[in-house]
Amino acid sequence: MKTMNVTWDGQAWPDCQQYEPDDEPGILDGFFYWKAAVLLADKTTSMKPGLPETFSKPFACLVSGLLYNPGRGPNAFRLRSDGATVEAAVDIKATVGTSANATFSRFLRFDEVYWLNMTDHVNLRFSIIRFTKAEIGAVLRRPKAEPDRGFVGPWRLSQDLGRSPFLSGRIGFVREKMATPALIAV
Repeated sequence: MKTMNVTWDGQAWPDCQQYEPDDEPGILDGFFYWKAAVLLADKTTSMKPGLPETFSKPFACLVSGLLYNPGRGPNAFRLRSDGATVEAAVDIKATVGTSANATFSRFLRFDEVYWLNMTDHVNLRFSIIRFTKAEIGAVLRRPKAEPDRGFVGPWRLSQDLGRSPFLSGRIGFVREKMATPALIAV
Protein backbone atom coordinates (compact mmCIF):
# COMPACT_ATOMS: atom_id res chain seq x y z
CA MET A 1 0.00 0.00 0.00
CA LYS A 2 1.18 3.47 -0.86
CA THR A 3 0.16 6.47 1.28
CA MET A 4 -0.70 9.71 -0.53
CA ASN A 5 -1.88 13.20 0.33
CA VAL A 6 -4.45 14.83 -1.95
CA THR A 7 -6.45 18.06 -2.11
CA TRP A 8 -10.17 18.18 -2.82
CA ASP A 9 -12.70 20.97 -2.37
CA GLY A 10 -9.94 23.28 -1.08
CA GLN A 11 -8.99 20.92 1.74
CA ALA A 12 -5.99 18.63 2.24
CA TRP A 13 -6.75 14.94 2.75
CA PRO A 14 -3.62 13.32 4.21
CA ASP A 15 -2.77 9.64 4.55
CA CYS A 16 -5.03 8.31 1.78
CA GLN A 17 -4.22 4.74 0.80
CA GLN A 18 -3.55 3.45 -2.70
CA TYR A 19 -3.94 -0.32 -2.56
CA GLU A 20 -1.93 -2.76 -4.63
CA PRO A 21 -2.62 -6.43 -5.48
CA ASP A 22 -0.38 -7.54 -2.59
CA ASP A 23 -2.83 -5.86 -0.17
CA GLU A 24 -5.75 -8.09 -1.18
CA PRO A 25 -5.20 -10.91 1.37
CA GLY A 26 -5.20 -8.44 4.27
CA ILE A 27 -8.35 -6.74 2.99
CA LEU A 28 -10.11 -10.09 2.57
CA ASP A 29 -9.44 -11.04 6.21
CA GLY A 30 -12.36 -8.81 7.21
CA PHE A 31 -14.64 -10.52 4.71
CA PHE A 32 -13.83 -14.04 5.91
CA TYR A 33 -14.25 -13.06 9.58
CA TRP A 34 -17.65 -11.65 8.62
CA LYS A 35 -18.53 -14.88 6.73
CA ALA A 36 -17.73 -16.88 9.88
CA ALA A 37 -20.03 -14.59 11.92
CA VAL A 38 -22.81 -15.08 9.33
CA LEU A 39 -22.46 -18.86 9.54
CA LEU A 40 -22.61 -18.71 13.34
CA ALA A 41 -25.68 -16.48 13.19
CA ASP A 42 -27.38 -19.06 10.92
CA LYS A 43 -26.73 -21.80 13.49
CA THR A 44 -28.03 -19.77 16.43
CA THR A 45 -30.92 -18.04 14.62
CA SER A 46 -29.32 -14.72 15.53
CA MET A 47 -29.52 -11.64 13.36
CA LYS A 48 -26.86 -11.68 10.65
CA PRO A 49 -24.25 -8.94 10.91
CA GLY A 50 -23.92 -6.31 8.20
CA LEU A 51 -20.94 -6.28 5.87
CA PRO A 52 -18.08 -4.53 7.72
CA GLU A 53 -16.80 -1.23 6.36
CA THR A 54 -13.28 -2.40 7.18
CA PHE A 55 -13.72 -4.79 4.25
CA SER A 56 -16.22 -3.15 1.89
CA LYS A 57 -14.60 0.25 1.43
CA PRO A 58 -10.97 -0.93 1.06
CA PHE A 59 -12.10 -3.78 -1.24
CA ALA A 60 -14.13 -1.45 -3.49
CA CYS A 61 -11.10 0.85 -3.67
CA LEU A 62 -8.74 -2.01 -4.46
CA VAL A 63 -10.74 -3.44 -7.35
CA SER A 64 -11.87 -0.05 -8.72
CA GLY A 65 -8.49 1.66 -8.54
CA LEU A 66 -9.71 4.30 -6.08
CA LEU A 67 -7.65 6.07 -3.42
CA TYR A 68 -9.10 5.10 -0.01
CA ASN A 69 -9.64 7.82 2.59
CA PRO A 70 -9.74 6.12 6.02
CA GLY A 71 -10.61 9.35 7.84
CA ARG A 72 -13.66 11.59 7.84
CA GLY A 73 -15.19 12.97 4.65
CA PRO A 74 -15.34 11.14 1.34
CA ASN A 75 -14.66 7.40 1.48
CA ALA A 76 -12.40 7.55 -1.56
CA PHE A 77 -11.08 9.64 -4.42
CA ARG A 78 -10.88 8.85 -8.12
CA LEU A 79 -7.69 10.33 -9.49
CA ARG A 80 -7.06 11.69 -12.98
CA SER A 81 -4.73 9.77 -15.26
CA ASP A 82 -1.79 11.81 -13.88
CA GLY A 83 -2.25 9.86 -10.60
CA ALA A 84 -2.02 12.99 -8.46
CA THR A 85 -5.08 15.16 -9.15
CA VAL A 86 -8.51 14.34 -7.72
CA GLU A 87 -11.14 13.94 -10.42
CA ALA A 88 -14.00 12.89 -8.12
CA ALA A 89 -14.80 12.37 -4.46
CA VAL A 90 -16.50 9.01 -3.96
CA ASP A 91 -18.95 7.63 -1.40
CA ILE A 92 -19.00 3.82 -1.14
CA LYS A 93 -22.12 1.86 -0.22
CA ALA A 94 -22.23 -1.91 0.21
CA THR A 95 -25.14 -4.33 0.48
CA VAL A 96 -25.48 -8.09 0.92
CA GLY A 97 -29.16 -8.49 0.12
CA THR A 98 -31.94 -7.05 -1.99
CA SER A 99 -33.70 -5.61 1.04
CA ALA A 100 -30.59 -3.98 2.49
CA ASN A 101 -31.12 -0.53 3.91
CA ALA A 102 -28.34 1.46 2.21
CA THR A 103 -29.79 4.63 0.74
CA PHE A 104 -28.66 7.74 -1.09
CA SER A 105 -30.07 11.16 -0.31
CA ARG A 106 -30.12 14.33 -2.38
CA PHE A 107 -27.68 15.92 0.06
CA LEU A 108 -24.54 14.19 -1.19
CA ARG A 109 -21.21 15.85 -0.51
CA PHE A 110 -19.57 13.60 -3.07
CA ASP A 111 -19.27 13.55 -6.84
CA GLU A 112 -19.96 9.83 -7.30
CA VAL A 113 -21.28 6.83 -5.42
CA TYR A 114 -19.91 3.32 -5.94
CA TRP A 115 -22.27 0.56 -4.86
CA LEU A 116 -20.59 -2.74 -3.93
CA ASN A 117 -23.27 -5.38 -4.38
CA MET A 118 -22.44 -8.56 -2.45
CA THR A 119 -25.83 -10.28 -2.82
CA ASP A 120 -24.10 -13.43 -4.11
CA HIS A 121 -21.51 -13.46 -1.30
CA VAL A 122 -22.16 -17.19 -0.78
CA ASN A 123 -20.45 -17.78 -4.15
CA LEU A 124 -17.90 -15.02 -3.47
CA ARG A 125 -19.29 -12.87 -6.31
CA PHE A 126 -19.43 -9.10 -6.29
CA SER A 127 -20.36 -6.29 -8.64
CA ILE A 128 -19.88 -2.53 -8.54
CA ILE A 129 -22.22 0.04 -10.04
CA ARG A 130 -21.29 3.72 -10.29
CA PHE A 131 -23.75 6.60 -9.96
CA THR A 132 -23.10 10.30 -10.27
CA LYS A 133 -24.50 12.91 -7.93
CA ALA A 134 -26.58 14.35 -10.82
CA GLU A 135 -28.13 10.95 -11.58
CA ILE A 136 -29.15 10.42 -7.97
CA GLY A 137 -30.65 13.91 -7.83
CA ALA A 138 -32.58 13.37 -11.07
CA VAL A 139 -34.14 10.14 -9.77
CA LEU A 140 -35.06 11.74 -6.45
CA ARG A 141 -36.73 14.70 -8.18
CA ARG A 142 -38.93 12.56 -10.42
CA PRO A 143 -42.59 12.84 -9.49
CA LYS A 144 -43.81 9.63 -7.93
CA ALA A 145 -46.92 8.48 -6.13
CA GLU A 146 -44.67 7.13 -3.38
CA PRO A 147 -44.55 9.34 -0.28
CA ASP A 148 -40.78 9.42 0.43
CA ARG A 149 -38.54 10.52 -2.43
CA GLY A 150 -35.92 12.12 -0.17
CA PHE A 151 -33.95 8.88 -0.24
CA VAL A 152 -33.51 6.10 -2.78
CA GLY A 153 -31.86 2.70 -2.39
CA PRO A 154 -29.22 1.31 -4.75
CA TRP A 155 -31.51 -1.40 -6.16
CA ARG A 156 -34.19 1.12 -7.10
CA LEU A 157 -31.64 3.57 -8.45
CA SER A 158 -29.99 0.96 -10.68
CA GLN A 159 -33.42 -0.10 -12.00
CA ASP A 160 -34.57 3.48 -12.63
CA LEU A 161 -31.34 4.26 -14.50
CA GLY A 162 -31.08 0.89 -16.27
CA ARG A 163 -27.59 0.61 -14.88
CA SER A 164 -25.42 -2.49 -15.12
CA PRO A 165 -22.20 -3.09 -13.16
CA PHE A 166 -19.02 -1.63 -14.61
CA LEU A 167 -17.03 -4.19 -12.66
CA SER A 168 -17.86 -7.67 -11.41
CA GLY A 169 -15.96 -10.76 -10.35
CA ARG A 170 -15.19 -13.14 -7.51
CA ILE A 171 -13.39 -12.17 -4.35
CA GLY A 172 -10.32 -14.00 -3.13
CA PHE A 173 -8.53 -14.21 -6.44
CA VAL A 174 -5.39 -12.11 -6.36
CA ARG A 175 -5.00 -10.22 -9.60
CA GLU A 176 -1.75 -9.28 -11.27
CA LYS A 177 -3.18 -5.92 -12.33
CA MET A 178 -6.45 -4.35 -11.22
CA ALA A 179 -8.96 -3.39 -13.87
CA THR A 180 -9.41 0.26 -14.71
CA PRO A 181 -13.16 0.83 -14.63
CA ALA A 182 -14.82 1.95 -17.83
CA LEU A 183 -16.78 4.90 -16.52
CA ILE A 184 -20.11 5.80 -18.00
CA ALA A 185 -20.30 9.27 -19.54
CA VAL A 186 -23.09 11.38 -18.13
